[in-house]
Amino acid sequence: MNLKQSLLFLTSSSLLVTAGVLTYASVSISDLGSFLQEFHDEELVVLAAERMPELNRLNASIHGLLNADRDGYQAVLAEGSALLSTDSATYAAAVASARENLVQVHERLTLASAEFDNSVLSTWKKTESLYGEWSALLEDSLSSGVAPDARPALIASAPERLAAFEAMTDQIDRLQAAQEARIARAMAATSEHAHQTTAAVVKSVDHAEAAVTGMLTVGVITMIALLVF
Repeated sequence: MNLKQSLLFLTSSSLLVTAGVLTYASVSISDLGSFLQEFHDEELVVLAAERMPELNRLNASIHGLLNADRDGYQAVLAEGSALLSTDSATYAAAVASARENLVQVHERLTLASAEFDNSVLSTWKKTESLYGEWSALLEDSLSSGVAPDARPALIASAPERLAAFEAMTDQIDRLQAAQEARIARAMAATSEHAHQTTAAVVKSVDHAEAAVTGMLTVGVITMIALLVF
C-alpha cells in the first residue's frame, strides 16, 4: 500500500468515526431538550434550597408585621369596648386586653425588624416613632377612662387616636411591601442564576457539536484532495 492509499484509508476511517459521532449526537439532540429542562429544574431546586434560610427569615419578618398590624386593631377594638362599657369589671378586662395587645405590637415589630436592611431604616424609625405617639395616646385614654364621666370626651376624641394608629399601620404596610420585594428579587436572582448555568451547558454542547462538524468537514476535504491528486 503506497502513501496515498494509506492516507486515504486513514482519512476514510477517521471520517467514519467522526460521522458516527455526529450521527449519534444528532440522534441524541432530541433528548437534549428534556435533559436541559431537567438540569435547569434541578439547578433551580438546589439554588432555592441554598436561599431557603434567607427566604424563611424574610417570611417570618412579614408574618411579624402582619401580626403586629392585627394586634394593633385588637388594641383599638379593646379601647372602644372599654370606653363603651357600663361596669368596672368589663372596663378592666377591656383595658387589660388593650394593653396586652399594645405590648405585643411592639414585640412583633421588634422581632420583624431583625430582617430589615438599610433601605428601610428610615421607615422603621418612623414606624417606631409613630408607635410611640399612638401608644401614648391610647394609654392616656385607658387611664383617663377609669372615670365614667371622662368617657364621652374620650369617645369624641377617638378619631385622633385612630388617625395616629393608621399612620403607624401605613408605615407597617411599607415595611411589609419592602420585605416582599426582597423575596421577589431573591427568587428572580435564583431563577436567573439557574438560567445562566443552563445556558453555559448549552454553549458547551454547541461548541462540541461544532468541533465534530468541523472535523468531518476537514476530513471530507482531505479525502477529496487525496482522490483528486
